[in-house]
Amino acid sequence: MKKNNITTGILIGISAIILPLILMGTTTTQPITSVVPESHVWDAITVKYSNVNERVYFFNKATGEVRGTLNSAKEGLAIVPLK
Repeated sequence: MKKNNITTGILIGISAIILPLILMGTTTTQPITSVVPESHVWDAITVKYSNVNERVYFFNKATGEVRGTLNSAKEGLAIVPLK
């Protein structure tokens, strides 16, 4: 075998291994998005002040937002953000 054929074979073999590794390393991946439905993000807590008066607080586990229910004769049951 000629020395030139051995050198060419080695260069082709190394290129066949290195080139795909470089190409695979430069590809970008998609960012992971949340697959949790919105209904699983909110948690409800009921606080009973007396036998007739109670409030429900909703806590968003993703953003930390807290909402509460407001009982009034005029509006009925309304959900309002707490400040």
